[in-house]
Amino acid sequence: MEKSKNELEPSQEFHMSKRKIIINLLKLIPKMRRIRKKAEKLLLEIQKPMLKVQAPTLEIIQNDLEKICSVPHRRIGTKEAHEIENFLESKFIELGLENVKKEPVNVINWGAKNWRLSISNKNKTIEIPCFYVLNTEFTDKDGLTAPIVYVGTGRDKDFKRIDVKDKIIVADIEFPTLPLGK
Repeated sequence: MEKSKNELEPSQEFHMSKRKIIINLLKLIPKMRRIRKKAEKLLLEIQKPMLKVQAPTLEIIQNDLEKICSVPHRRIGTKEAHEIENFLESKFIELGLENVKKEPVNVINWGAKNWRLSISNKNKTIEIPCFYVLNTEFTDKDGLTAPIVYVGTGRDKDFKRIDVKDKIIVADIEFPTLPLGK
């Protein structure tokens, strides 16, 4: 049996101008955002919390910070750093966190026992009060001999006006004044 022209199936093609598509999208985007926010809120409401943690009081936070700051330093690899690592690990476990573990990290940890800066000019040698910078490389036993240049605080502008190639650089290292940001 044949279908008449009026009974033909509708065309599967759909035509809409680019302008009309863009207008429709612009109308839908705010609606889509609102729907997404509602969905996210619903998900949060229906999800059961995995762990309830009681937030520490200001007094507990203050005590913990005093404990952490009571050691002279916390340089990686030192006895003091391990002490604080153990303290933090116990705090995490105390809060109820699971699978708390410390992972080993290989580091070279050194501390200088003897350092100095001696400057010799002809028959005169002077000793300059100094301190080594942590985690830098040592010179060999014979030390280093080269012309010396002073670069102020070692900012970019200090290096632009002085030739430092094959020279020993001396710079003032500024220690920050606490509180920072002033």
